This record gives sequence, C-alpha cells and structure tokens, in this order.
Amino acid sequence: MTTDRASDLAKDEAAVRAVESAYDVAWNAGDVAAVLSLLTDRVVITNPSGETTVGRDEAASSLAALMDGPARGSKHTSEVVAVRFVKSDVALVDGLATISGFGEHSEPLRHNYTDVLVRTSDGWRIDQVRAYVFMQLPD
Repeated sequence: MTTDRASDLAKDEAAVRAVESAYDVAWNAGDVAAVLSLLTDRVVITNPSGETTVGRDEAASSLAALMDGPARGSKHTSEVVAVRFVKSDVALVDGLATISGFGEHSEPLRHNYTDVLVRTSDGWRIDQVRAYVFMQLPD
C-alpha cells in the first residue's frame, strides 16, 4: 500500500469514526435533526427489538417518538470496535452501544451494531444500521 493510500484510509477512518461520535452527541442532546443529518435519504435502520424503518421520513418519525418517549434524557455511548472498508466509498463499522437512562430500565441497555457508511457529496453518512444482541449458546 502506498503512503498516499494509507494516508487516505487513515483520513477516511477518522471521518467515519467522527460520524459515529456525532451520532452519540446528537442522541445525547435529544436532537433528532442532528441525528438525521448523519443519515442518507434511503437509510434502513433495524433497532435492537428487530423493528425496521426505511427512509429518512420513517427514521424521523421513529426517532422523534423515541426521543419524546423512552429515550428522553438517555445517554448513548458507542464503542467502535472496527472500521473496515468494503470499497473506497463504503465502510462497515462494528461496535457496541450502551444506552443508559432508557425508559424505566435501571440497568443500561447494551447491543452490538453494524453500520454501513457511504461517502456522499456531503461527506460520510450512515446508510444502514443493524443493531443486535448476541445469543448465549446452550451448554
């Protein structure tokens, strides 16, 4: 790998990580518009409960209901575990999210996630969100 390519990858990874960080900031502020600004128009979000929204309008409705309901005042923290580039304009982000203060849950909610980010004319944006919980294997 050439030095220029390595430098480009490092810059892209930093930009992708910045989007993930901005998501936490926007969530923690309860700022639905700021969350939406990080998403593509065609975004598909599957939440940890298995509910799926398709497109920015559905995402806006779902996020507004969440932020006005059980997620009001909650704190979202993402731990990025890995960033992998499928192509120069497509990145996979694997991570672990922790949401504290969600609804009546006294314990923080934790779930794994995989985000697909794409490079757009406005920078990196989240195009797909897959939140999930790993199951325990039987003995």
